[in-house]
Amino acid sequence: MATLNFYFTTSAPTYKGVLCSCVSINVGGKTKRAYKKVQGFTNPNFNAWDKKQQKFIEPTADAISNNETNCGHEQTLSQTLVLPTCRHF
Repeated sequence: MATLNFYFTTSAPTYKGVLCSCVSINVGGKTKRAYKKVQGFTNPNFNAWDKKQQKFIEPTADAISNNETNCGHEQTLSQTLVLPTCRHF
């Protein structure tokens, strides 16, 4: 059985320091990942991204706005996510 995970990260191999959504699929003990850059932020400080909490943690209006934008991306992706087969990765 395959396990599909969805999360945000600033350490994607091709987008270091930029917030990306990541979809990973684990099949038979092997994990494949796909990354997409998240856009629409206002003056993002990616050094203030908390991986565990999955949000920006600085007390600024931009961070609050960016967290709201991020929630919108998460809801949109979770509603439209189509489970891919392994060959799409």
